[in-house]
Amino acid sequence: MSEAANRQFKIVEPKPDIEIKIPKEKSSNAIAEYSPNLFTQASAKNILVNTLLNTSVSIISLSGESGIGKNIVIRATIEELKDNQFVWLIGKATPLSQITPCGLFQDILLTFFNVPNFCVNTTKLKKDSAKFFKSEFTNLKYDEIDDLINFLYPEKSAYYENIFKNKARTFSILRKVFDTISSRMQAVFVFDNFEHIDNMSYEFLKTLINAQTGLQNAKFILTYNEPRSAKTYLYDKSLTDSSYSDISLIPFNDSQTDTFINQYNPLFVGTSQNLRDTIHKQTNGNPAYIEQILNLVTDSSRNYISFKLPDSFDKVVKQRLEILRNENSMVYELLLAAAVLGLKFYPVVLNQLFKVEDKTFVELFSSLLDLNYITPVNESAYEFKSTKLWKSILEIAKRDQNFRNINEKLFVVLSGFTLSSHSSLALIATNLKENLSALNAWSEVVRQTSAIGDENIYIIAQKYSLVLVDKLQGMNSSIIKNNIYERLGKLMSYTNPSAAIEYLPRVIEHVRRLEDNLKEFELTGYLAQCCQKTGNHFGVIECIDTAAANIDSVYELEIAMVKSRKLLSLLTIGNLGELVELVDKEILPIFEKNLDTTRSHKNIKIEDLYEAWLSTYLILANALVLQGDNRAIGVVSTIFEIIEKNNVKNDLYICKTKLTLALANTLKGEIRESEVILEETLKQYKNNDIMDNQAMTMWNMISVINSILRNQLDGIQDELFQIVTFVNNNNDKFSKNILKLLLGKVLKEKGKFKQSLAIYSEQVAYFANEKNALGVLLSWYFISEVTLLTSGAEKSLEYSLKALDIAQSPKIQNFYFITQFNKIIGEAYLALQDYDSAKAYIESAIGIARQFDLLDILSELYFLYGKYLQELSTIKSESQRDYATSAFKMYDKSVNLAQNLHNSTLVSTVMAASTELRRYCRKHGIVIR
Repeated sequence: MSEAANRQFKIVEPKPDIEIKIPKEKSSNAIAEYSPNLFTQASAKNILVNTLLNTSVSIISLSGESGIGKNIVIRATIEELKDNQFVWLIGKATPLSQITPCGLFQDILLTFFNVPNFCVNTTKLKKDSAKFFKSEFTNLKYDEIDDLINFLYPEKSAYYENIFKNKARTFSILRKVFDTISSRMQAVFVFDNFEHIDNMSYEFLKTLINAQTGLQNAKFILTYNEPRSAKTYLYDKSLTDSSYSDISLIPFNDSQTDTFINQYNPLFVGTSQNLRDTIHKQTNGNPAYIEQILNLVTDSSRNYISFKLPDSFDKVVKQRLEILRNENSMVYELLLAAAVLGLKFYPVVLNQLFKVEDKTFVELFSSLLDLNYITPVNESAYEFKSTKLWKSILEIAKRDQNFRNINEKLFVVLSGFTLSSHSSLALIATNLKENLSALNAWSEVVRQTSAIGDENIYIIAQKYSLVLVDKLQGMNSSIIKNNIYERLGKLMSYTNPSAAIEYLPRVIEHVRRLEDNLKEFELTGYLAQCCQKTGNHFGVIECIDTAAANIDSVYELEIAMVKSRKLLSLLTIGNLGELVELVDKEILPIFEKNLDTTRSHKNIKIEDLYEAWLSTYLILANALVLQGDNRAIGVVSTIFEIIEKNNVKNDLYICKTKLTLALANTLKGEIRESEVILEETLKQYKNNDIMDNQAMTMWNMISVINSILRNQLDGIQDELFQIVTFVNNNNDKFSKNILKLLLGKVLKEKGKFKQSLAIYSEQVAYFANEKNALGVLLSWYFISEVTLLTSGAEKSLEYSLKALDIAQSPKIQNFYFITQFNKIIGEAYLALQDYDSAKAYIESAIGIARQFDLLDILSELYFLYGKYLQELSTIKSESQRDYATSAFKMYDKSVNLAQNLHNSTLVSTVMAASTELRRYCRKHGIVIR
């Protein structure tokens, strides 16, 4: 047995290594184009040893196709470093660990403590373990030790409402355990089959690798099949490129295949060259594949069967199993049972399947080792020689006539244990099509995952349960399903809101039929939260309106709190008129009436009210800014007074308030003031990691708009592309499409009218489909502007008159765009020489611009009004001189205002027009006093 067990540690290298070195990627972010460094097994082992001993590399990948020899390299490395101060923490990601709470780290600890994945007597285990853990892990409290044992052998139940709190506790306990281990010796974590890691283990691993806060005396080895950089799987911004090292295994070449065949068994030395060539070509130098062929040769020879080489790995395995079944049916059944238990298994469990003496069982089990199907992991655990081999055997097992019988035996045996993964019992019950047993098992998984804090496995178990409930179709199936819908919807609203939307409406409809208003109110709140996260703003508004309608009118504060939750959606879609009226009449007055902290409110915490109050003020300020209402400056001033008076320490809130002030100055025309605020904000908040993605996007957006408004277009396209990449990575669809419009504006300013119009047309369709008024208005304004230059005034009027109606609608009421559309309509009528209409729209725009201090637009309107008067001055009449005089006055007003706003481009344009008018007056004898 020992010879078969140790055979895998032998790495044969008949000739000097030929290493294929291809340059690695140069940027941690440029992962798409990855060229692997390929090495033989021996070279890979040497590099791995050297990397662990002599470098600061913390994350090492070892990749290569299944069966290529990754585990051989790892085990040879461990053997070579056995005299060094390393502690090895090895875990194997498997299909079972993927549906086990924090499954990979559970496997690491089970392997490290050398205990099986089942327990016969947990009471005794707790008693025996408490003393050990307390002496070895002094930083653990007694209740934490109890929870650590429960992590290894889950028995505790908990409500799903506590799942995130319990996850944090589990992470804290695991961190203490690994801190202790790594403080004594250099810890090396080995994550085998890393591509199959479960979500909770991955999340915890991310906390361990951080250069600042993670384990300081640890290295991490990841093995996986596809040749990729470790950065694709485990990137952390705190790590540099030098923290990573990637090793990929190359298959055997002809010579290595020959040596492997010769040394695998002395009987193979005389194997014909023709067969050797066929084996190498068919296996492509894969050692695990070659090994199974050689074992098939041995099996055939032992049973006097003529050997014919099958043409695939699966067929080789199938033929071996057919020989084994005929040769020894008990060993065959033992192998199939092991496959059902998983890639990694414990012979103690298998021992109970057969009514044989221990000595006989050892002989049977030793046969599996000698036949090279399995290999030891430690004293109590074994695993299949490769994942490829295990998968192949399992598929054959599923088609075997004894598959059900094997599962029945396993179900009985496992039911008597406390299992590390109750999911294994659930899977076996599923194999047996025992739906009720499977439902009970998955229900137990649900309760256990809540206690450990693995929301992903909780969701998986609940989904399995839903399928089984449908199959059972019992009297209570409707109640059970709606309970699951509710729990899935609530839980997934935090982690996967788009998926939660699949479940919440179903249970809302159910409670509505039951007329359970309170439950409907609660669930609608969760649905609104999901709609908010997925960008379905009309869904948010509908949910909030429904929820508010279900509250008795006497609860005015509760209604105000609920309605405040739709303000951000109203802001995003551009329903600014509706938002401002709602805040002014139905929200802020109610909030401020109840902000007296000397008395507590029955249903609303003062902290929640205070937070909603601050949030409402900031949303109102942004709405007024986007409306073009100069009241925004006053509201921002009020916010700063509140911040100072109440000593508000929320830096992100303050940062966003300053950005709102910057945007207000931008739309007003005070570009320099806006840029000063942007510079100060970036200096104060970015380096401290205060600014979130939303704040960074807003900062970039304002900066780009400032550049466009002042015609500073050098390099602006590259800057726009970079910002689009940033917002795209953050799934900010609104900002991405606004930025596309700004790109169109840049192209228009560069004279590329056709390209800009194509972008505008695409974006107006997008925003119209999204029913986003802000995007639609900006699109139509840009379209009307470029159409006036390319297709004439009549076409421009067609667009801008319709858009003006939208801007003036009560729900939207956007004064900024009302002014802009009046301006462009005035220009169009002026081009058509409809002077009365031009005068009416230009004067209307001037009136609105003055009312709301839209100074940049006002300076342009003065110039436009001057042009209108100049055209009238070219028509012979008694008022000709008066028109010219008034035109000069308008030009002067425009220039003075543009100079105050540092708008040099407009100053130059107006001065040129004024010079032209003066030249005309001199030529035609018009004397201007």
